[in-house]
Amino acid sequence: MRWALVKVSLAVTAMVVVAFAVPLGLVIREMARDRAFSSAEREAAAVAPALSITTDREELERVVASAGSDAAMAVHIPAGQSGEPSTSGNGGPPRRTSRRYGNWGAPPRPP
Repeated sequence: MRWALVKVSLAVTAMVVVAFAVPLGLVIREMARDRAFSSAEREAAAVAPALSITTDREELERVVASAGSDAAMAVHIPAGQSGEPSTSGNGGPPRRTSRRYGNWGAPPRPP
């Protein structure tokens, strides 16, 4: 009889732990996602006024550096007279998104 009570109490304890741990994990994941999105929006809002004023690479690099991005932000500006796209930031190689793709809702194709 005692062994049955021990089993039942362990089973109930395990169910209570799972009932609290699963929702807690989901809430923590959602909070991390919201925090990442708000940080990205804040960094984009810091760069947006400079983009409306200039497309000079040096000035944009200074703005991206002052925005506090952790090498995760890149600014793709339209291609100039030579047809070569320009990129400011540490986002990797430039892509021709402004010249090549007319539909901004479509996913970009590899270059």
